[in-house]
Amino acid sequence: MTDKEEDFWNTSNHSGFNFDEDDETSAEFLNNTVFKSATEVSSVLPVHAIISKTNLDRVLNDVKLSSNIPMTNDGHYVLSIIDQPYIRFNDKVNILQRALETYDGNIIIKTILYLKRTLKSNIFYHQIAKSKSAVKHYSSYLLLRNDLNAVSDLYMATGNSQHMKYLYYQVGEGVSSKAHLYKKLQQFNIDHLQKLQLSDDIEISEHFQLLNFQVDCYNSKSVVAQLSDLCKHDFGEKDILENLNDFKKTFRIDDYVFEWTLMNTLAHLNQWKILMQVFIKNNWFTKRAGLKTVIPLDIFLVGLNKHHPPNDVLEGFLKCISDTKKAVILAKKLECFSYLTQYGANQI
Repeated sequence: MTDKEEDFWNTSNHSGFNFDEDDETSAEFLNNTVFKSATEVSSVLPVHAIISKTNLDRVLNDVKLSSNIPMTNDGHYVLSIIDQPYIRFNDKVNILQRALETYDGNIIIKTILYLKRTLKSNIFYHQIAKSKSAVKHYSSYLLLRNDLNAVSDLYMATGNSQHMKYLYYQVGEGVSSKAHLYKKLQQFNIDHLQKLQLSDDIEISEHFQLLNFQVDCYNSKSVVAQLSDLCKHDFGEKDILENLNDFKKTFRIDDYVFEWTLMNTLAHLNQWKILMQVFIKNNWFTKRAGLKTVIPLDIFLVGLNKHHPPNDVLEGFLKCISDTKKAVILAKKLECFSYLTQYGANQI
């Protein structure tokens, strides 16, 4: 061994391996061995890793605020006045305002109910009408008890008739039977319709008219279903289109839905002649038949083709398309070979 090699081994920083040193291995070394996964994460996370300190303080403060809030001095004062056997009228008027200033719903309702018991109705409504908040609290209290007549009296006596229409829709809450709902709304209209504003009267009258039609005539689930039933029911009558158009205007059905429903119903009933009379119109200026519908031509014909119409019917509608190239493309798609044959013959 040369002198350089001896110097290397003598000056090396590495010491020899000793089995006796295993017991002296530190816990930190064991925790960082190669056998521990590099992606392993502790299952216990610190709080600040989940929520910031600011947001944590907000949550804790909210919990504190949601606990029982001690009653204010105004609240104690109001309850002490109510408990007295005799109270002057001026004190009764004042305690309502003091109750509202507590912003405590329980105290406000207790005060209002006390005034309701101890004052004449006209005086009670006159006093409560001075505060929108009092009217709102009392109406909510009555609605929770489903006392719609009392709510109606409250609205009318306090000059809040604009809220009357909401009672109309409250009547139907929880009622699944249309016949039962119709009777309840009919009674409501008898009792309260004259109290409504003109615009609300029109809205409710239209809604009631629709419900009446559903219950007495067809009892369908939707206006479109009713239109379909009406088409099936009225075919054969001379004024069918007039009746259908009246129905369309009454229930404000848009042209697309009306024509799509009419086309599908006629096709389903194999009323091909009536279908062509309704949707094909002759143009006196061009002397050529045209398709009269707001539905795009390709959608109309594809929808019609699903009902497997006769070839002459499909060909008749294809001839109404002024764009010949588009008509040929649709004829190929719909496999209307009679139209394609005639088109090819005309090209010769």
